[in-house]
Amino acid sequence: MHEFSIAQSIVDIACETAEANQAATVTEVHVEVGQASGVVQEALIFALESAVKGTLVEPAQFFIHEIPVVCKCHSCGRTFDGTGSLSMCPSCGEFSADLVSGRELRVKSVVLE
Repeated sequence: MHEFSIAQSIVDIACETAEANQAATVTEVHVEVGQASGVVQEALIFALESAVKGTLVEPAQFFIHEIPVVCKCHSCGRTFDGTGSLSMCPSCGEFSADLVSGRELRVKSVVLE
């Protein structure tokens, strides 16, 4: 499970943010996870519970914000929900599209105390 290394990186970012701002503790961490990122949210939450032990982040609440898969058609330019296995444009029927969002994996914010 690569979620353990991701969880450790999230905790490291939160700890570095707290230390850089001379904060006593971290109260909240907001993480954006795209539906197409390959991250299993339940596994990430489980891994975070282990990764926070003994850190400034231990008392923090984690908020996982899921980012939907959105595609943009090459032919007509329409953006559409790309969660289907075959991301066909609902306007023109083309199968040629770029992924606009859904692969994100980032710490959006860290709330300090």
